[in-house]
Amino acid sequence: MLSVRLWLARELRGLRLFAAAYAEMGWLANIAGLPQHPAETPAEYAQRLAHLFPEHATTIYGIATACVAERYRRGAVTRVPTEDRRQALRRTLTRYAIQTAFQRLWLPLRRGDRVGAGSQPAPTAPVYL
Repeated sequence: MLSVRLWLARELRGLRLFAAAYAEMGWLANIAGLPQHPAETPAEYAQRLAHLFPEHATTIYGIATACVAERYRRGAVTRVPTEDRRQALRRTLTRYAIQTAFQRLWLPLRRGDRVGAGSQPAPTAPVYL
């Protein structure tokens, strides 16, 4: 996990704080199975993520608002949530990504075990009278 974190830090190097925060949030959410749809605005994406992670709603909205303000309102003062709040969101998205990856791998195996355990009767040869 450390190597992924180092790779991400290298990818985000050189970006402004708002862009790095938004890119990191989107990258982690994408790994968690929550990619931003092509027609989705940053505000819509933030609303969808905030609905799933209500305890981090202010951080998510803060990152998206800073992204929009910096992109479209030149000269506007943008405030990105603090590093502590972004770190908490990062941990939550990472945990969610690991859980969903585990579920995607584990559930098909579990279903396969049930089928093989005799839940369906074995086929029989036809009987001719």
